[in-house]
Amino acid sequence: MTSVRLKDFGTTFATRQRADAVVSEIRTRGLKDTIEINFEGVKAASPSFLDAFMGGLGEIVEEATLTSVQDESLMDLLERVIERRGFQQRFRILATV
Repeated sequence: MTSVRLKDFGTTFATRQRADAVVSEIRTRGLKDTIEINFEGVKAASPSFLDAFMGGLGEIVEEATLTSVQDESLMDLLERVIERRGFQQRFRILATV
């Protein structure tokens, strides 16, 4: 499983373009079918970033585990995006709030 620390790309994320850039960088790391995205150190992410980020991940991986989500509002946003995109069976959040 490939593991990615989102804080390697910054601590705040706000736009779809930023999401596309992060997904593109992750793609270059030689992904497997499953990926772990570690949210430790992420202070904020906008709904538009998360929507584009999750959508982009959904195009390149079969399964994703989201870990170390340390903010309740971020957790709520992630849950809504995953549900709206229909990724409940493919993406899971390991609760850490």
